[in-house]
Amino acid sequence: MEKRKRLIVGVDPGTTSAFAAFDLQGRFVSSWSRRDAGREELVAAIREAGDPLIIACDVSVAPDTVVKVAAAFNAKLFTPRDDLKEAEKKVLTSRWKFVNIHELDAAASALKAFHFHENMLRKVERIAREKKIEAKVAELQALALSGVRIEEAAESFIERKLEYEIPEKGGGERRLADESARKDEKIRELLGAVAELRKALERKEAEGKELRQKLQNAEKGTLEHVKKDVEIRKRDAEILRLRNIIFKVKDARRLELQTKAKAREDRERLDLDRIVEEHRASRKHL
Repeated sequence: MEKRKRLIVGVDPGTTSAFAAFDLQGRFVSSWSRRDAGREELVAAIREAGDPLIIACDVSVAPDTVVKVAAAFNAKLFTPRDDLKEAEKKVLTSRWKFVNIHELDAAASALKAFHFHENMLRKVERIAREKKIEAKVAELQALALSGVRIEEAAESFIERKLEYEIPEKGGGERRLADESARKDEKIRELLGAVAELRKALERKEAEGKELRQKLQNAEKGTLEHVKKDVEIRKRDAEILRLRNIIFKVKDARRLELQTKAKAREDRERLDLDRIVEEHRASRKHL
């Protein structure tokens, strides 16, 4: 049976879902993208590529889809400290060509995670060689990625031979089960359980981080809405004030025109009265 590849997978969710997979040496394995693909379809496509140890994204707050994909594989979730910029993505992916921006973003996420963990992955390989447990390197890497101390995990994988016998009560002899090996197996089980709990805790923390961001965005949106309402009210009040001024100016202008018209009429009437009086006076002298 062919051994399945252990992978670091970058995921880019959205209207077009995409992933890009790399092995633990940083070598490209495959990429995939599809418009209107559901999470189940995305998970199935990743599963065909191999077994992801890390699911990564290109933003500091993992989207819900990415968290759930990591949970589907019980993989470690990786998010960068800051959202990846376009320039950094281009540098990270400069050796490869991708069919669209979604696969490129996914590849940048995976490669960012690979470079972040590369030294630790190489250290696991070195320790595995030194202790002659190269066959267990993938299991060691999975434990190390989850925060288990490499040396502690490696010790539990070393095979120990039985070196003693004790007499049985009936006088015969029997070989005891290797207590040391059983202890090592128990240690491996406990380390594995610790690793699973840490990965689950990481995902829960990521979910909480996303929820806090959504809450902040909602509060910010509400605040912006309130600010907008305040600005609208201020604008409406200013419009009303200006309209009142315009009405007052118009009223004043109308009054001024009426006053001038009346004054002109009065002058004209006075002139007419004067002319009539002068005419009457001149007739008396005739």
